[in-house]
Amino acid sequence: MVTIDCLDISRLSKEQYDALYRQASEERKKRADRCLRYEDKLRCICAGALLARAVGETLHLSEFSVVYREEGKPYLADSLDFHFNLSHSGRWVVLAYGASPLGVDVQEIRPVGNVARRFFTADERDYVSEDPQRFFRVWTGKESYLKYLGLGLKKPLDSFSVLEDVGVNLFSRQLEGAYLTLCTEETEYVLNLLDTL
Repeated sequence: MVTIDCLDISRLSKEQYDALYRQASEERKKRADRCLRYEDKLRCICAGALLARAVGETLHLSEFSVVYREEGKPYLADSLDFHFNLSHSGRWVVLAYGASPLGVDVQEIRPVGNVARRFFTADERDYVSEDPQRFFRVWTGKESYLKYLGLGLKKPLDSFSVLEDVGVNLFSRQLEGAYLTLCTEETEYVLNLLDTL
């Protein structure tokens, strides 16, 4: 089973952010400090806090090290059977974790222009046909699948269709103002909506 923790950062106060920042790892603080906008700093710190919470509750570790594969996919240095993936967009910061490889993507629903024409297959373009919810189902499906594979954007987005069988499960869910898709080998997931940490 995969757990998906979804944090609505619009509900966090500046004081809560400051407390999370103080608890963050030095690496996470440096990443946040490089962000120019407060919202980006908040997303960065909250992503680290979600991961620390999950690692603490699941593996009972208070300290851990995140390393990156050559393609950029993160994993825990000392826990190869703990798989996780982070995503954030708009007011949502999302962490998916479980015992097998996975990928997750969340996207704030907003106008998208001609993105489908450039990055979707013909069947996906027909399916979307100017429908924002369908567009974000396809877009988050593609992103979560690539994250599952650990390839980043090395595999062209128009080289596969998430409307066809990609060999793993895609679970899509609409959040308030956003769309989320989980890509996993597992057949079940639990989704937790959080407004604080």
